[in-house]
Amino acid sequence: MPDYTIDDYRRQYDEVREDAAKLLEGLGPEQFNWRPQPHRWSIGDCINHLNIVGRFYIPLLEKAIAEGRAAGCTASSPFQHGWLGNLFVGTMEPPVRMRFRSPKMMRVLTAHHDLEAEEREFMRQQDEFCRLVGEAEGLDLGRIRIPSVVTRLLRLSLGQWFWFVVAHERRHLWQAWNVRNSDAFPAA
Repeated sequence: MPDYTIDDYRRQYDEVREDAAKLLEGLGPEQFNWRPQPHRWSIGDCINHLNIVGRFYIPLLEKAIAEGRAAGCTASSPFQHGWLGNLFVGTMEPPVRMRFRSPKMMRVLTAHHDLEAEEREFMRQQDEFCRLVGEAEGLDLGRIRIPSVVTRLLRLSLGQWFWFVVAHERRHLWQAWNVRNSDAFPAA
């Protein structure tokens, strides 16, 4: 894992926000919900999935930061992160080489999404992730370990979770851009 600093994470979340804004710019509801094939995700499915995931990870990170602060778990960079967690998180980065099935609790449940509501929620969550990154300033991003909401067997450091979330967002924005750039993508 690269030795990301708080500023690096903040920059990455800002870049994701900008990429999402460009992706969604000028789209209509039909385009947002268009699927290249019945079993493939639309742009709306990608954004909805990220919003679902964010609803799980924002409280998880918030709790870990508060507990780390209360325990006095502070340090400055460089942080030590486990190699297995780094390997796992690295698989999230685009271009996608490994496909994963979304955990049942984080699956898209509908084929039609409200463009404005999903965009608003995504941008709100980016604000929350940036706030959490700022609140983690001074904490030991390598020593604070957090179990996944999906399986208690997966424990990553706070820094790895920040990286996982932003890498996962990049992964699905990359997927959404592939939909938008498809030859069959409907015109406005």
